[in-house]
Amino acid sequence: EYNASYLVDNHADHERARKRKSRWEPVDELSIQQNDYQSKLDAITRVINSGSIPVDELCRSPSPEPLYDSRGKRINTRIDRARDKLEVQRHELCEKLYQLNPHTFRAPQGMRPLRASQKFY
Repeated sequence: EYNASYLVDNHADHERARKRKSRWEPVDELSIQQNDYQSKLDAITRVINSGSIPVDELCRSPSPEPLYDSRGKRINTRIDRARDKLEVQRHELCEKLYQLNPHTFRAPQGMRPLRASQKFY
């Protein structure tokens, strides 16, 4: 005798097996872009938190006139300008990651807000 139910069950198992994910399956562009931004953000955060900022790579322009705060401390040294550049890059990456996935994005720990404006006396 010919058992047709065997063929139907076998066909369902075969379809289920074909739908499993493969590591060779193409990944969507959104997750690739999100992983790229996240890795850049992690690298910048690691550099800022470690304190070993590559000043020579970030500040190649001649030094501007020195600026001092109210206590007489200089506020625009090369390392300060390099840290500010890294902070700006980090904020831009955070904004891009937030736009990609606003529900699950969390800013890195220790992030300080950017100055919206500067005061001139």
